[in-house]
Amino acid sequence: MPDFGAALFFDARDVVGESLVWDEARARLVWVDIIGRRIHRLDPLSGVHESWPTPDLVTSIGLRKDGGAIVGLRKEIALWDFGGPYRTFATIEADRQGNRLNEGVVAPDGSFWVGTMANNIGPDDAPMTITGDEGRLYRVDADGKATSLSEDRFGITNTMVWLPGGRFVTADTTKNALYSYAWDKEAARLGERLVFLADFPRGLPDGSCLDAEGYVWNCRVVGGSCLARIAPDGRLDRIVELPCSWPTSCAFGGIGLDTLFVTSARFTMSAEHLAANPFEGGLFAIKPGVRGVPANRFGGSFVGRGRFQSAKLRVPPLARMPALGWIDQSQAQGRRSQRGARWSRLRPGQHRTWMTARPSATASASACRAAATAPCCFMRARSAVSTKRGCCKSSTW
Repeated sequence: MPDFGAALFFDARDVVGESLVWDEARARLVWVDIIGRRIHRLDPLSGVHESWPTPDLVTSIGLRKDGGAIVGLRKEIALWDFGGPYRTFATIEADRQGNRLNEGVVAPDGSFWVGTMANNIGPDDAPMTITGDEGRLYRVDADGKATSLSEDRFGITNTMVWLPGGRFVTADTTKNALYSYAWDKEAARLGERLVFLADFPRGLPDGSCLDAEGYVWNCRVVGGSCLARIAPDGRLDRIVELPCSWPTSCAFGGIGLDTLFVTSARFTMSAEHLAANPFEGGLFAIKPGVRGVPANRFGGSFVGRGRFQSAKLRVPPLARMPALGWIDQSQAQGRRSQRGARWSRLRPGQHRTWMTARPSATASASACRAAATAPCCFMRARSAVSTKRGCCKSSTW
């Protein structure tokens, strides 16, 4: 399985980037910055980036069937149309003031599953110590009814993926363990907890996603600096190195769902570390040689008072859209690589990246850089691209 290596895609500088999801209908990446209290949306083709503030900590986001989003805040689940107001839909553990929401993912049946934990973020956004296992798992249905899924307790709830065979995989970050459960649809409860992967020595488990082969991709936070690909039977398949210390969540996106995107965090990091590693908190991308699966969508069409009706979202054709390009960190200073030079340009609220192929014999690096300042050298994967200035012969990679 080929591995093209991970690179910075968008310099988000999130405090805690999380809950990454690919909106297949709009061809956009969507994710949250928990402590930054904002929701991102990024068009990876044009580079257009949008950001919206949230009224409190924003802990997760999922997509709805009617085109909106379902958002986990500190304790509330809210319905939200991009750019609109946040409409409280459910409140989780209202009687437990020391807890907050954490992971939240739309399940295959269209419900929204969320996990809680003891709050670890102080009034000044400084870290607080977790002293016990206060977290639980809940299912929120299309009527806004929240139901406990299990009596099991967690230190930090993370990872929510559903294996092809029907088992549910989740994680407790504080235990350095991923667990799997059988799902009883009739009782709407999880069965016995079994260890899926435990005591992996690099970092701790954070968010995960599933690929088309049924393997779990798990972000290894707290210094893990990698992704772990885990087989459906819990066997460790391979490790992919990342140019960040705290990868937090991941999702497949792009044309054919063949690009794996990864969010990261800079929470608790010193000024000295960030000066030496300025891309912490960024969004990264990798071509892992395997495809993902589409994101699940919540409920139906919102018609008021917490009720949904069935709706089908139209998906625009994507066949003619070009493939993705991203910043190569090793080329950040404008050095030429053996296989080509990558250039990027940042403007407020927008991020664009172009890839130039190996310069021709008559073209200089400066000429390629000049050509890359116009949107005529955008990378098209595995296809020849020529620029108006004629500086590049091919962008095959």
